[in-house]
Amino acid sequence: MPHRFFASTLLFLLQISLSAQETKHITQQFTNSKQVSKSYYVLKSNKNILHGAFVAYFPVPKKHYKTIRNIPDSLEHYVWQRGAYENGNKHGEWVEYSAPGVLHSKGVYDRNKKTGLWLTSKGHGEVLEKYDHTTRQKQMPEIRIGINYPPKARKAGIEGEVRIQYQLQQDCSISDLQVLQSLSAECDAEATQKLLKYYRYLKTYGPPNACEAKTDTFKVQFRLE
Repeated sequence: MPHRFFASTLLFLLQISLSAQETKHITQQFTNSKQVSKSYYVLKSNKNILHGAFVAYFPVPKKHYKTIRNIPDSLEHYVWQRGAYENGNKHGEWVEYSAPGVLHSKGVYDRNKKTGLWLTSKGHGEVLEKYDHTTRQKQMPEIRIGINYPPKARKAGIEGEVRIQYQLQQDCSISDLQVLQSLSAECDAEATQKLLKYYRYLKTYGPPNACEAKTDTFKVQFRLE
């Protein structure tokens, strides 16, 4: 028992020592630019080991950068990656963007290992996939499919709701579609495409039991701005 207590105490003191190590702040710039590309910390005892906050940026167009470079936090919209390192390992919450302001993934690292729930953007941003790395299971994704308002319907000032009845199978396939409430041929077709796309996404990015056999109704709103 005393030996086990001593080992635990030693490990705890070692962790405190590591977290309290002195660091040096490093910034890098894009080629032929004064804009910061990366900002991070390394250990003074070994400059090859990252330790502390880390952020990387997308390049800002030169003309725009000249107007924002003296504004505090002006690069926040252009963050590419943000997180932290602990003795060279990614540790804590990390977020990555596929384009300025467009989320790609978000989650937590435990010394380079993904843990807990991770969110990942899929389907050109229409799906937010959810995967639990602790249980190794997919969860129900968030699906947000935009409407391409048919030009003909927009020009005619047509707006309202399309309702479609359909038969859903356990494999997320769709059959027996019937338009219960129609707006126009073009709006009906757009609503049908949204319905089919929704269940394609659910089958691809959802858990194995995402769908159940049933008859249901799908509603799509068309509203002119």
